[in-house]
Amino acid sequence: CLKNDTHYSDFCNTCFCEVLERRIKKYLGQHELIQRNDVLYVTDDLVEYFLKNLITLPITIIRTLKTNVKPTKRVLAWTMDHELEYFLDQLINKGAISAKEKPGVKFFLAVTKAELEAYTTAKKIDLPEDLKPEPIKELIKPSGLVSIPGSGGDFVPLSQIQNPVDILNELEKRHKETRHSLMKSVEQLKLIMKENNSKSL
Repeated sequence: CLKNDTHYSDFCNTCFCEVLERRIKKYLGQHELIQRNDVLYVTDDLVEYFLKNLITLPITIIRTLKTNVKPTKRVLAWTMDHELEYFLDQLINKGAISAKEKPGVKFFLAVTKAELEAYTTAKKIDLPEDLKPEPIKELIKPSGLVSIPGSGGDFVPLSQIQNPVDILNELEKRHKETRHSLMKSVEQLKLIMKENNSKSL
């Protein structure tokens, strides 16, 4: 069912959905993010759908904190886009990268918003607005150029880099797998930062 390369648009719907599900399960398993008998606090319908259909371990899902059951973890509808946008916002607008992680299980970190949109379309599931990819805008009237780390030397207009989404969309137009490639670089950088922090303690 694979037509040309590994981009999601090159799969038939059935194969693509299976690939995306396997990728999410692999990420969760490799990092041991969900364990037997976890009580998971979930606020998103799509996260709950995936938990019920992918996770075979005995778990409990709760949708409110107004209960006698205490959650062991909160599961976030946090995608690769969320992670990269947060990283680029810190790098560009704050001039520093925080070593602190957003608390909770980042359930969709292995997939992009566009991939989730394609999945929910194939499965005929409603996709929450905050998980839909933002439309691509044309970047015009550059006042300068800046190289983006992990992009293979690509450049984007300096006057347009205030919005991390624009950076990712511009690079994705040129290279299909920009988000995945940049995500690998971010993960490696985080490992280095964690190692340096542990040495300084």
